[in-house]
Amino acid sequence: MTIGGPACGLAFCGRPTPHALFRVVPRDGIGRPVRADARGHFVLTLPVGHYVLTMGPNTAIRPKGFSVVSGRTTRVLLRILAG
Repeated sequence: MTIGGPACGLAFCGRPTPHALFRVVPRDGIGRPVRADARGHFVLTLPVGHYVLTMGPNTAIRPKGFSVVSGRTTRVLLRILAG
């Protein structure tokens, strides 16, 4: 399945954050780092399952998680709330 969307800075998505770095962690706990491109977009191919999003220890992001369902594209709008 493909996951994508802009990584937005601050509490509003007025401007995507270029090169934002975050992790996508499946239930087994082995995460992978993801970096948004220069426009703040990212695209991943992930297996079906539930995932948690994390950034730095002092950075709140929303949503905290998402699910990938078979046969569907899941879009995630990542909001960076502090950093």
